[in-house]
Amino acid sequence: MAKVTWLTPFYEVWERVFGVGSCPVGPLTAALRPLLGPYTPEDIAGRLERYLRATDGRYASPQGFVRSLAQWQAKEPMVLVKDGWLTDEADSATRP
Repeated sequence: MAKVTWLTPFYEVWERVFGVGSCPVGPLTAALRPLLGPYTPEDIAGRLERYLRATDGRYASPQGFVRSLAQWQAKEPMVLVKDGWLTDEADSATRP
């Protein structure tokens, strides 16, 4: 059984998306370590997975992920109906 470290969730995401043996462990460690204070591991892992799924494996890199970190934030779902009424946001999104 492999040793579990702070890097394990991110390593697993990378390997799940691009396959066994694809994770650049050294660069991933260096790129993600500074993110652990301001972000939760769950947030980083979610953003990393969105980045990897949207990026061709030939161009994906830990440094590229960190540079574009804000872009991979989870989107809050749009509230369509509140108290039985269409919200202003939903109304403007559905108008022609």
